[in-house]
Amino acid sequence: MSLKEKVIIVTGGTSGIGEACSRHFAALGARVVIASNQADPGQNLEKELRAAGQEVRFVFTDVAREESVQALIQRAVEFYGRIDGIHCNAGVWAAGTVTDFNEAVWNALARKGLARSAWPNAITLTAAGLGYDTGLAETIFHSSGH
Repeated sequence: MSLKEKVIIVTGGTSGIGEACSRHFAALGARVVIASNQADPGQNLEKELRAAGQEVRFVFTDVAREESVQALIQRAVEFYGRIDGIHCNAGVWAAGTVTDFNEAVWNALARKGLARSAWPNAITLTAAGLGYDTGLAETIFHSSGH
């Protein structure tokens, strides 16, 4: 399957795996909508890739806010007329103790990490990750003498 001229949204598309995917999809000829809550990196990436002749747009998006996700979808359709695929890469990380982890923390993490139902006609390419660092793994590792 070719991505040439396909419209792909990449959430979390300004750093790490998301940035690499934004670059890769654009290099393959996709029309990429880079969605992130990192404004400066997003604007810089859009400028760089467009200067290289690739068809990309950056849209500031907070995937934890439904109205922000809806605005992303509206902007993508305004730019390109449709959405063919979503790379749900936006993830979230929190730190705290095991006793701090409760339903409210889970809900806050899950709101950002789970794919939305707002793109029923598009292919979801991946799912995002959730992380909660209690420091326990590092404590076990160091106490084991390693």
